[in-house]
Amino acid sequence: MIFSLGLFFVKKTPKFLCAVVTIINVVMIFFVINGATHDSDAYSNLYSVEFTFNQTSDISSALSTQYSKQHKGNSLQDFVVRVGYMGVCINFGDGMQCGYTSDMEYTYQDQVPSFSVTGGNKNSTSSTSLEVFDIAYAIQQKTARHQIFIVEIIFLLALLVVQLYNMIGFLPLQKYASYLSVLILGSFWIILCISITWTMVVCHDLVSVGGVMTMNILSFSKGKRSQGVLWAVFALTIVQTAYYMWTLIGGTGFMQGISRSGAKKNTDVEKDAGSVSDSVMSSITTLRGTL
Repeated sequence: MIFSLGLFFVKKTPKFLCAVVTIINVVMIFFVINGATHDSDAYSNLYSVEFTFNQTSDISSALSTQYSKQHKGNSLQDFVVRVGYMGVCINFGDGMQCGYTSDMEYTYQDQVPSFSVTGGNKNSTSSTSLEVFDIAYAIQQKTARHQIFIVEIIFLLALLVVQLYNMIGFLPLQKYASYLSVLILGSFWIILCISITWTMVVCHDLVSVGGVMTMNILSFSKGKRSQGVLWAVFALTIVQTAYYMWTLIGGTGFMQGISRSGAKKNTDVEKDAGSVSDSVMSSITTLRGTL
């Protein structure tokens, strides 16, 4: 009885842990999607790219006085913009203010630095303007759009349903549920690899050539935490897939071997008990005959 109960929990615990891991993955991807949309550190630190004004450029020195007057003595050096997949965080020197990009543009359009540069000779002139929110929109369009993460969440929710079904042992088609879990995990893993790779490429390019594209007026750096969260999801997905593959290929035979071993031990114990009982009865019969 005790062995059977222990075997039941051994069988169910990995499946339960896999379902918990799936829930954790859903939560982490949800946070990545909503990075830079709320003021708390949990959201404001989940961004793709951060940019500031390059203090060595002539434009920065020209804007410093105007910016300081507009923002109560704060320095332009303290101005920071963090761009997430759907949101933007802005620090004017007195703390991060975050929200969805369209809402932030509506609220802070008149407070962020904007400027244009005009140059050329007598025959031709050229001008370039930099708008903070235009840059933010451009970054969001170039990085993996948030829709791909919504697709990933849908795959994970479907996986969770299959995992819960697979935990209920008396339901039919349990083996097919394991096959379906592997199929969903494989599809999710491919989509996740695409989103991580594309995000890394875009962020690397922005950090490398972003300053040149803005005439060294802005300096770009990539956010490491959001990519770290995605890599954590990647690792947990590998662990889940390995477990289901082990279950389908070798784990089932291993568990059956344990069950058979346990059953064999019980049979041997019963046989030994029967032999002892027969021996005792034989001794009693012999003793009676002697008496």
